Amino acid sequence: MKKILHTSFHPSSKKEILEKIERLLLNNEAWIHIVSLNLENVVHAYYHDEFNNVLSQKATQIVDGAGILIASSFLRYGQYERITGADFMPELIKHYADKGFRFLFIGGKPNLAERISICYSQTYPKSTFKGIQGIVRIGRPQPDELQQISNIIIDYKPHFVFVAFGSPDQELLLDRYKDLFQGTVCMGVGGGFEFASGDTPRAPKWMRKYGFEWLFRLISQPWRLRRQLKLPLFFFLLFLQKCRLLK
Repeated sequence: MKKILHTSFHPSSKKEILEKIERLLLNNEAWIHIVSLNLENVVHAYYHDEFNNVLSQKATQIVDGAGILIASSFLRYGQYERITGADFMPELIKHYADKGFRFLFIGGKPNLAERISICYSQTYPKSTFKGIQGIVRIGRPQPDELQQISNIIIDYKPHFVFVAFGSPDQELLLDRYKDLFQGTVCMGVGGGFEFASGDTPRAPKWMRKYGFEWLFRLISQPWRLRRQLKLPLFFFLLFLQKCRLLK
């Protein structure tokens, strides 16, 4: 079994995911939980078993971060398609929006999910879009907030759900309440709402192509420095894994 640190590594290509979605939408059973693998959440999963179980066993993986591609090459797992979550959300919407599906956005800053739902409604009038903040403090969700989300999902019956609470909270939330999402395609998108709204600029294409989007985001958002400290830890743990010293 291929692993990166403690996380089982079985990423899907864009084609494979679209085929899986077509089967789900046709049969309206089970659910699809798409997770974006990057070095930050793989390091977090190394120390947290519940999150690692979600990444390893329960989700459809895409390779988001360049660090995961480097790790795959270093461990001789081969080359994989990189699919960034920030790009894949609008791609999925564009691909399915002309077919009359229902899309739900949960999370982000106040009114952000609602704003992008309005924008998408204007761009793709054949489908239905709805946005809610849902939970103000994801670390301490209140019972009434969870009940509101549950009621909306039951009434609205979305085909696609995009959640922007940041990792690992968004993935854990989706997994813990997976019974609500049967027949639904779910994906945690982190800062994807801010990119979609234009509130946060994307890195130039050349930086995205060569895996330096993290540097652009660090320069424009210096508060991310603390998160980037996981980068040297990731490669240290990866070296231990290569040497078969990882516990």
